[in-house]
Amino acid sequence: MRILGSLVLAMALVCLPAGCSVFGKKEPKPAETAATAQTPSFLRPAPIPTPTPAPPQKFKKPLLVQVFSCFGLFDKLFPKKKGPPKAEPAQLIGTVKMVNLDDKFVLIDALVYTPGAPGDSLICISNQRETAGLHVSPLRKPPFLIADIVSGTPSVGDRVYKP
Repeated sequence: MRILGSLVLAMALVCLPAGCSVFGKKEPKPAETAATAQTPSFLRPAPIPTPTPAPPQKFKKPLLVQVFSCFGLFDKLFPKKKGPPKAEPAQLIGTVKMVNLDDKFVLIDALVYTPGAPGDSLICISNQRETAGLHVSPLRKPPFLIADIVSGTPSVGDRVYKP
């Protein structure tokens, strides 16, 4: 990227005299003026002033202005790489109060009763290891949540997190 920037700067400095020379040019005289210069002034008719609208003057941009106006395109041509998305910390839901392995469900004592939608995933963690995967059940008994066991074997006292 530094090499590209150096090349663009070198090109801009090389083109500086060429861009500035555009303003030094003068337009040639019309043929009508050359014809009137050959006749003596006393034979020429008096000039009649006629109001003619002035043609709109074109402003020629110097080359440097054109080169530097392209720098705004660099962000679109060479976008910056985005960093990885920041992971949100897991939200603590509560602790497991009862486990029924026969019917494959657990009773969770919720710290803050914020039930998720039925089918939301929950994770049981004990000693910094995942012990079970759960899904929120549609059955509710505030302040307790009921979750179905999907995988693993949870135990009483495991912390339950919503990933």
